[in-house]
Amino acid sequence: MDKEQLEDDTTHNYLRSEQFKLDFRKAVEADTWEKGYPMFYMDEEGWLVEHWKDGTINRLKKLKREI
Repeated sequence: MDKEQLEDDTTHNYLRSEQFKLDFRKAVEADTWEKGYPMFYMDEEGWLVEHWKDGTINRLKKLKREI
């Protein structure tokens, strides 16, 4: 295995890891909640939600139709 393939495998493994999920969440929180902004994301039920640091969650719009 060459160096480039090893780096690709290492990156791929990291992106699939729980550590990546934790690191990514911390980065998002630092760029949103720590600056006084909400996080926006789609929840498990297909809603666009506005999620504030204090725990307030506002469902804004249904994005995904139920099949």
